Amino acid sequence: MKKTITLIIFILISTLSNSQDIEGLSKKKIDLTVKKDALLIEKKAIENQIDSITNNILIIEDKIAIQELKTNAIKTSLKRNSNFYELPSEKTRILESINQKKQLYLIEYYEYGEYYKAIYNNKIGYIKESDIINNKAIKALKKKPSTNPNTPSSQSKPSYNKGFNSSRSSVISTCGALTKSGGYCKRKVKGGGHCYQH
Repeated sequence: MKKTITLIIFILISTLSNSQDIEGLSKKKIDLTVKKDALLIEKKAIENQIDSITNNILIIEDKIAIQELKTNAIKTSLKRNSNFYELPSEKTRILESINQKKQLYLIEYYEYGEYYKAIYNNKIGYIKESDIINNKAIKALKKKPSTNPNTPSSQSKPSYNKGFNSSRSSVISTCGALTKSGGYCKRKVKGGGHCYQH
């Protein structure tokens, strides 16, 4: 009889102990799941902060690059109200219209299409040569060869008419435009010139 009672007590204690272990483990699992979810939310917030900081760094790098280009650029005025273009090709997109009284900075001259690469409103784009008031400094810039070793030679550049329609050849060259990281774009361009992004 005593043995039976002892066995029953032992079984009850074991069952109770197992039940407490399961409860304890379940509670621990819930606690860890809550902590994990909180950390995932925190991780996402940190990743968003990192993305934001990275974007700000790129914006600052662009501004620095533009300011550095301005130091060697030629400040000039416009003959008439004109447009500031994303790139000189038949896919040309207007970045913005420029008032006649506004000034801009010229960086380089491109024979094809008769464009100047320019800085206006802290953006880099292209302006038609015919829209710019000529002076000796600009003429000197027109004669100056490009300092970019990856820029295609004049033989491989496509010719553009006033309506931006190109007579493209089968020549394939490297874009060679200055990138945000300070290097040069290595995209291949059919017909020469710059890629769609530059």
